[in-house]
Amino acid sequence: MMGSAAVLSLLRGFALAAILPITEFGIYAIVVAIGAFSSNFLGLGRIEDTRKRFPRMFFDGQGGQVPAIADRIVQILAVRAFAAAVLFVGISWTLGRGDLAINAAAASLIAFSTGWASVAISAHRATGEYSSLASSTLWRAILALSLGLTGAWYGGWVFAIAGEFLGGILGALISRSYVQRIAADVAATKTTWPDGEARDNSGLLMFISFSLCAAPFYLDRLFVGHVFGAEAAGTYGFLMLFVTGATVFLGIAEQQLGPALMKRRKEGAQLAAQMVLLVRWIVPFQLLMIAGMAIVGAFVFYGPGQFLAIKFSFGPPAIIAVAALCCLQITTTFDWLLQSLDREKGALSASIVYVFAVGVVAVLVADFGLSLETLIFGLAAAKACHIAAQFGVLWMNRRVAT
Repeated sequence: MMGSAAVLSLLRGFALAAILPITEFGIYAIVVAIGAFSSNFLGLGRIEDTRKRFPRMFFDGQGGQVPAIADRIVQILAVRAFAAAVLFVGISWTLGRGDLAINAAAASLIAFSTGWASVAISAHRATGEYSSLASSTLWRAILALSLGLTGAWYGGWVFAIAGEFLGGILGALISRSYVQRIAADVAATKTTWPDGEARDNSGLLMFISFSLCAAPFYLDRLFVGHVFGAEAAGTYGFLMLFVTGATVFLGIAEQQLGPALMKRRKEGAQLAAQMVLLVRWIVPFQLLMIAGMAIVGAFVFYGPGQFLAIKFSFGPPAIIAVAALCCLQITTTFDWLLQSLDREKGALSASIVYVFAVGVVAVLVADFGLSLETLIFGLAAAKACHIAAQFGVLWMNRRVAT
């Protein structure tokens, strides 16, 4: 079911790329990326903290408190998203830029729906009820696909975002209903973490780490549009659909892998055992990405998808670069491992290394006029640096973590 949801999410991107003109698809990709990136700032660490807190609360028999805490976080996200929308829309109208006002409003919708979905998924993931999690994930994908494509067909990219926003909200409500039912069966005890407030700064550290990692992943569309132009932004946005698909597939594994790492560590599992569990998920993912991108290459260069390669003007080197970038998205799984070991500072250090590497790549591309394919290869190299830094943190903490 979750695999089907991932496929539907990927198909939604392909369908939008086919329906929307290339420049309009580029605007859509940029606005969605900014909105998703902005969702990290709405919680200021609260969402990231739930990754570790919620599984441990269920492990300690405090799962009955999770729905109330999740609702409180969502309320905070709603207030901040509304305030941000009013601020940026007002500034845009004052400057006489109605187009920017529309973009700001659309990005605010995406930011809130993404943040709510993150909280709902975090709570649902912590329950360990993966059949209901899969069901809600599939429903969310179906709703986003149907409503988003309907909006795009009748009203362009703005209505596509409105449809995806509505689908995301409905999906979050479905997931919330599952969590409330599961939590009602858990004996509720008083928790020392009321109203969504974290007891330490681990959530804030992971928030900063995730924000640093998210900046290149989401703001790269703006960079490409500025350096290469609007059509190149559309091409890049299309190619990044595959990377987004990779993160969705990896996210499926992490729905079970993440809480398992948190709970096993609380039970006293050593680093070696945690690494074995990690490898069992990573190896199939790598094989899936290689096989998937090989099929994509055959489809767009030799099959019925040739019109996409012509429309977006890319060749085999771009697919190879994207395939490498897809395989290297496993940095998120190592973030789960570091967080389970309470090594949030190490995760932040590795993120800083990654952002520095991306900055070097961006400067080289901008100053020397390098190609779009070279940029993607450079981003893959930066991801490799990120993984190397994460391994360095694990090596330095191997005695503490065992």
